[in-house]
Amino acid sequence: MLPAGKGLREHQAPGEITVLCIEGEVEFTTPGATRVMTAGDWIHLRRLEPHALHARAHTSLLVTLCLDAEPGASGGPPSSFADPSCC
Repeated sequence: MLPAGKGLREHQAPGEITVLCIEGEVEFTTPGATRVMTAGDWIHLRRLEPHALHARAHTSLLVTLCLDAEPGASGGPPSSFADPSCC
């Protein structure tokens, strides 16, 4: 939840991301444009693409981050996800 009037300064994610607006209204800024997102809108960003957010209303977002496997890994999930005792 991002309260109305609050935001996140410009930052980058270590992998590709998708951001889905669940509810509310948020300004989503990338170097190319500022886009107003409302419920049902989504955006895809490349790895390390700078972006910032500012909530116009109380907003809920679903962020999905896709990280590459470590070099030499088998392509499976990180060991913390494969270990049932972790959760």
